[in-house]
Amino acid sequence: MSRKLKKLRQQRQKRQKLIGTISAGALLVVSAVFILVKNTSRINPELIEIQGRPAVKVDQELIDYGYKKWDTTQAFDITVTNVGDQTLRFSETPYVEVLEGC
Repeated sequence: MSRKLKKLRQQRQKRQKLIGTISAGALLVVSAVFILVKNTSRINPELIEIQGRPAVKVDQELIDYGYKKWDTTQAFDITVTNVGDQTLRFSETPYVEVLEGC
């Protein structure tokens, strides 16, 4: 009788492990789908100008403050927007190059 009970317990434990594994897999799939839907919903369809790749659009190509006194600080804002339908990633730190007036 004890061998039968031992065998039944082993079978129950195997079933519980299988159910746990299936539950964890289903939770992982649901989480992945949620993350994908969340990431694609961040893209504003009104901003997409380029299909199939990321693209950068800068709101100002030229900033001209005219003549300023030496050692004065000037501040400005630049808006950089991804107008493509893919995720934009920078491979290096972006930098600003001053072409004139330094």
